[in-house]
Amino acid sequence: AQQEAQWVATEIARLHAEAGIAYSDMAIMYRANAQSRSLEEALINTNQPYQLVGGTKFYERREIKDALAYLQALVNPDDDVNLRRILNVPKRGLGDRAEGVLLAYAREHGTSFFYALMHLDEIEVPTRTATSLRAFRDLMGALSQFTRAHDSKPSEIVAEVLEKSGLRAELEKSVDPQDASRLENLSQLQSTAAEFEQNTPDATLSAFLETTALVADSDQLPSGKVTLMTLHTAKGLEYPVVFLTGMEQGTFPHSRSMEDTTELQEERRLAYVGITRAKQRLYVTRAAVRSQ
Repeated sequence: AQQEAQWVATEIARLHAEAGIAYSDMAIMYRANAQSRSLEEALINTNQPYQLVGGTKFYERREIKDALAYLQALVNPDDDVNLRRILNVPKRGLGDRAEGVLLAYAREHGTSFFYALMHLDEIEVPTRTATSLRAFRDLMGALSQFTRAHDSKPSEIVAEVLEKSGLRAELEKSVDPQDASRLENLSQLQSTAAEFEQNTPDATLSAFLETTALVADSDQLPSGKVTLMTLHTAKGLEYPVVFLTGMEQGTFPHSRSMEDTTELQEERRLAYVGITRAKQRLYVTRAAVRSQ
């Protein structure tokens, strides 16, 4: 998938430089939101402006921000912002009051939110809140230990965090179709960490978080941007040049449609939508291997 994205980005650069095609006349389309991540990174690495239509950039998606907040809090426990973000994510009955109690203790002692959480037994809290806070404290303690023991394997830390925090379980039991794609995004984050590990000899969790921060920050280049979108968003739009990516069995057509003729017909209609978005030139690409 990385090579596919790299190829697409290089071809866009070539079309722009040699054929004088405007960035805004080119679009990249894909079946599922999680696929945008490698495409975004390839465009950022080749310094090309892009915009996502009808979607949120990968590192700005809520579930990704939640997972990264856990990881940041493990790397730097004294970072109050991230710890406060995840106190009640997924929901564990810890609202403003629980947060307020810990904040008050931290301010009074001139320490961090994490320190207050670790010294929970010195704070007067209603029993039910205390039970939930203790469970959260133990969770963060266990994750910290795991992180120290596996620091050179960010992908294993990501997997452990998604599992133990309940982030994955919460999405798995949901019936909202949006949550299925959120789940795919979390798997994609794990794949990203695994890729980072393979390409970085002295990988650590904090080094992985630095690279994700760099990608998340490299925002706006000049106007006139390549458009990235899912095929569902593409209806009614046309571009001189279209890249239709991820055209491999299981990605598009989506693995969920394989067993069902009606679903497969729907995938075929979507492919037709994608193919007919191109006014002059259509590229169809696939990856032989996609980590997900």
